[in-house]
Amino acid sequence: MSLQHPHSETGIHAVKIYGPKVMFDRGPTVAFNVFDWKGERIDPALVQKLTNRNNISLCIGCLQHIWFSVKHKEMKEKDEF
Repeated sequence: MSLQHPHSETGIHAVKIYGPKVMFDRGPTVAFNVFDWKGERIDPALVQKLTNRNNISLCIGCLQHIWFSVKHKEMKEKDEF
């Protein structure tokens, strides 16, 4: 989570991991995006190709029906759910 681009003057992070920050709460699946030195998201298909070349196995997935307990309580109170 502290990986940054070496020549970025603004200290842009190279990777953003979504979900719990504690590894044992995350489980076997990790959702993340990779960013270039300008802060723009790199296409996941390109990231997968580059990792395959280095014998790292990644799969591209699409998250659906995501539920956040904190947001659920707020939405329920506002009758937005």
